[in-house]
Amino acid sequence: MKRNAFIGVVLAVSATLLFAGCAAKPKDNSTYNEREEKAKVDFERGLKLLDSEKYAEAAKIFKKILVQSPALEFDFVILYNLGASHEGLKNCAAAADSYRQVARGSAGKFVRLEALALLRLSYTYECLGQDNKALVALLDVRRRSSALPEDTAKAEVPARLAAAYARSGNRTEAEKYFRLALDGIKALQIKYKESVQMADRLAETLYFMGRSSVSDEEFKRNPVPQIRSLQLMQLYLLQAAELGSTKWSGRAADEILGTYDRLWLLSQSLGSVGDVDAQAARQKGSGLRADVLKETLRSVRVLKAQRLPNRGESAEMKRLFNGAVEREKQLISVLSEVEPSTPLTPEAERRQGIRAEGRVKSSSETELERQAKERKLLPKKKGKTSP
Repeated sequence: MKRNAFIGVVLAVSATLLFAGCAAKPKDNSTYNEREEKAKVDFERGLKLLDSEKYAEAAKIFKKILVQSPALEFDFVILYNLGASHEGLKNCAAAADSYRQVARGSAGKFVRLEALALLRLSYTYECLGQDNKALVALLDVRRRSSALPEDTAKAEVPARLAAAYARSGNRTEAEKYFRLALDGIKALQIKYKESVQMADRLAETLYFMGRSSVSDEEFKRNPVPQIRSLQLMQLYLLQAAELGSTKWSGRAADEILGTYDRLWLLSQSLGSVGDVDAQAARQKGSGLRADVLKETLRSVRVLKAQRLPNRGESAEMKRLFNGAVEREKQLISVLSEVEPSTPLTPEAERRQGIRAEGRVKSSSETELERQAKERKLLPKKKGKTSP
C-alpha cells in the first residue's frame, strides 16, 4: 500500500486498526431500516475501495448513499467515511467539513464515533495549518478518550498534543504530553509483551504517533516551527523502525527519509524569489532558506544521536541511517554555499538539537534531554545552562 495511507478504525464490537482509509462501520447490533439494507451493498463496496486507496471512487459511493439530513448512526458513519475519502484525496477542507458534521451530529448519542471524528478533524486542521483549532479538537478528543481504542487514547492522542503544543511554542505543555505519550508506549509494551504480534501492533501505533499531516502550504508559510515539531515526532518513527516489524518499520523509515526530502525541496523553492529587483525579498528568502536547511540538518543529527547500537544492524535500520548520512552531507554542502560560516559539529548539535531557542536559564533538564540521556547519548549537565 502507499506510504501516505491513513489509519482506519472499524466501529465494531472490538476496534480493528486497518492500514487504509479512516473506514468506519456501524456497531454490529445496529438496527437497520429498509434504506440501510438497500445501501449496505454499496457501503461495503465503498469500504473496500477505501482499503484499496481508491479514494475518488469511494467518495462517489458514499455521496450516493448519504442522506440529506443525517440522523441515524449509519448516516453519520457514511459521512465519516466520506470525510476519509476526501482526506485520502488531500482535500482537507472537505474532509474537515464532513468530520465536523459527524462530531456535532453524533454528540451525546454515538460517543465513539464522535471521538473518532474529532481525532480525524484535528488531522485535517493540521493539514490546513489551523494549529489552534487542531489543539482544541485534540483536547476535546482527550476528554472523550474512554470511548477510543486503548492504543489511540494512551499513546497517539498525547503524542499529537505534544506535537501541537511544540508547534505553538508552549514547551511546558509539549513536554507534559510527551511524557504521557511515553507512558502510553510503556503500557503498550507491557500489554503486547506476550503477543506474537507485539512488534506489529506497537510499531503501528508509533507510526501514527509520528506521522505528520502538515500540508506543503503550511510548511512554506511557517517552516521552522513545523520542523522543530517533526524533530519530536521522528523519535516515534525511529522507535517504530527499530522494532523490526515487517509491515510498519519500513514505512516508518520511509516517512523519516521522505520528510527530509520534502524539506529539501522546500528549501530549494525558497532559494528563488520571482522579482529580481526586490533585493529585500531576495535577502528574506535566502535567510529563510538557510534557516530551513539548518533546522533540517539539526533534525538529521538528532535522529543519528538517538541510534541504539544493538538495534542498528538490521537491513532496514542500515538503510535509514545510511540515508540520513547522505542527506546530512548534502545539507552541509549546500549550507556552506548559502551561509559561509561553518555549520555546527555533530557534537554541538547533540547538545543543542533538542533544545528550544530562547529558553530561560534552568538547572533542570527537559524531558527530551532526559529521554535521550537514557539512551546513553547526551552528556550529563553540569550546573546551569543557557542555550
